Amino acid sequence: MVDPVGASIGAASLTIQLLDGCVKGYQYFVAAAGMPDDCRYMRTRLQIEYLRLLDWTEVAGLIEYKDGQDLPDSLKSDRLVLVAVLTEIRSSMEDLAEINGQYVELRPDKDPAKQREAMELELVEQFSNISLAYEKKSGRRTYPRGLNHIAHSSAMARDVVRHPKRLKWVAFDRDVFKNLLGRLTELNDYLHELMHGNQARALEAATQRTYLEMVQVRVSVDELKHLMTAAMLMQEHDHEEPSSSSIRRRNEKALVSLARFKALNAANEASSDDKPPAYENTMKPTRLLYSSMTIFYKNTDVSGESSHKRTRTEGKYYPGDRSERYVWIEWKTYKAKHDRHLNKDIPIKENVKRVKELVALLQSDKPKEFCAPRCLGFFDDRDDKPQSDHDYRFGLVFEKPKPDAVPRSLHQLFPSPKPSLTDRKPLASKPSLTDRISLAHKIATCVLYLHAVNWLHKSLRSDSVLFVSNADMTTLPEPYLSGFEYARPDKDGETSTGGEVDGWSELYVHPNYQGSSAKGTYRKTFDIYSLGIMLLEISYWKRVEDIVGIDPDVASIQEMRGIREKLLRPDLGYLAQVRADHGDRYHDAVRSCIEGGSAFGIGEDENEGSIEAGAKLQRGFMTRVVDALEGISV
Repeated sequence: MVDPVGASIGAASLTIQLLDGCVKGYQYFVAAAGMPDDCRYMRTRLQIEYLRLLDWTEVAGLIEYKDGQDLPDSLKSDRLVLVAVLTEIRSSMEDLAEINGQYVELRPDKDPAKQREAMELELVEQFSNISLAYEKKSGRRTYPRGLNHIAHSSAMARDVVRHPKRLKWVAFDRDVFKNLLGRLTELNDYLHELMHGNQARALEAATQRTYLEMVQVRVSVDELKHLMTAAMLMQEHDHEEPSSSSIRRRNEKALVSLARFKALNAANEASSDDKPPAYENTMKPTRLLYSSMTIFYKNTDVSGESSHKRTRTEGKYYPGDRSERYVWIEWKTYKAKHDRHLNKDIPIKENVKRVKELVALLQSDKPKEFCAPRCLGFFDDRDDKPQSDHDYRFGLVFEKPKPDAVPRSLHQLFPSPKPSLTDRKPLASKPSLTDRISLAHKIATCVLYLHAVNWLHKSLRSDSVLFVSNADMTTLPEPYLSGFEYARPDKDGETSTGGEVDGWSELYVHPNYQGSSAKGTYRKTFDIYSLGIMLLEISYWKRVEDIVGIDPDVASIQEMRGIREKLLRPDLGYLAQVRADHGDRYHDAVRSCIEGGSAFGIGEDENEGSIEAGAKLQRGFMTRVVDALEGISV
């Protein structure tokens, strides 16, 4: 008689042996030398499949497996299928080895490009969602994970890249390799299909995080193009059998959008000599005519208020086909010079370049997590006549989802102790705890995605978050993130088109960047600080000035800079109230945002723009803020 328990444990041991071989095989092939340059996207594709396998391994509960243990309950009924799939993956690895590859003695390569390639492989290992280290101690295999084990978890990948005896492609059959990649995709799909319910959702989330990190650690246009091509290649191998393929396609589409967005952003920041050949064809922002616009309120906010120096104006756009579109306009100021030939003031060339880059990014395809409204294009507010007396500003035009919809900012929904005749009424009652936590998570996720593509908002505050609904809004609809008029990867410097500094906006600015004399480069942690202030407002459902008791119209810069210290002081109880109302996770997320770099393992003087620090910050922000907010149960 066959012992079912013994058979199950035997299947578990075989599963781990097969998994061990699959992982090592992936690592050696990812690091193989001699792949043709025009096929490098295939190696990126191989990396994607490798990380998909690791994500599945973590969610399936095999990370902490010890010899003699049984399979996790979720896999017991599918153990034969599991063994068959892993056997097929290992067999596919053996097929890869037969594509004229061989192990040869390679001297250490001094070529800078090859060294950068090795660094990229190492970074992908270090900052992948889950990295495995296979060690044997006292007959037992352990699987350390997390940032505390980076040195161990990436050791094998580094050794493979740097070891003199390394796999090298002597010849390369593109079609055979491509077909084998397709087979690996199918096999990973079958593994993912074994996950159900909460495990399936956890696996989808893990894959999303992994894809974000793959985008984060790639900075050059070429690397990002390889990532885009690899993700698109995966979609060529869709089959109807596994239902998980639809989830994979959704994740792949998001990966392509993220990589394309970051590639365009990277091209914008590159010097003229380093821009890719197709850059000009990609940069096609829509320039609208002033005459095609009807502006309802020239100097007022969509709410009718003119405070806070950011104006957001409603209007109509006539595209020329006898139709009309209801829009709102956000204004971006610029510097001008007098053109003698035109006999009028015109924007300086650099400011035109900047607004075109910004609008091109806003018009590009983006994942829904960006919460970005649809941008129709831009126009110059002084194009109405030769000697216009309008402000020096560009109008960024966004389409309203519904013609009768009313854009209202989060700031306007908070109750105000000083209601004015022009203020739109706040919500009749505070939104439910569930709605407020959901809103906080969506805004934090949006910041996560912006930073993953190396884009800084630079103007996050509660009037940056818009809700577009009917005038009698009683609940919170989906939020839109607006206020991108100052968004840039870094500070523009002398030719900046940024707006004036005013007291109210300084409430949301990190103390190291407050005031008109602020020096240095804007950092991701400054955006995160601004997010922390908004999360605080959402918790209290009050404006920050009312929470801390500051009148921004008369407060000194010293008082403004003291807000952060004031909020972090335990004896004043601001964050203690957050804990009491929303629990530990929400409290810790808010505190981490306001505390900044140290909460995410980043030193104050560390360069957040570097790949290593950026990846570490993204991992910390994802764990301590985004995942923490998502994990709150009400």
